[in-house]
Amino acid sequence: MELEKVVKGLRDSLSPKQKGDWKDVVLMSLSFAVLVYISQRIVCAYCAWKSFNHSSW
Repeated sequence: MELEKVVKGLRDSLSPKQKGDWKDVVLMSLSFAVLVYISQRIVCAYCAWKSFNHSSW
């Protein structure tokens, strides 16, 4: 019973109270920043791999 109260309180504190809540905005911004960072790393690694492959011929 205590665990259910803790989980419910945690869920309520993490879920946004209204649309556009600051926690929601921060989480969305962080996840978008991580997505952009990973995408840049993938493109950079691909370009480096292509140029390395191309120069060895």
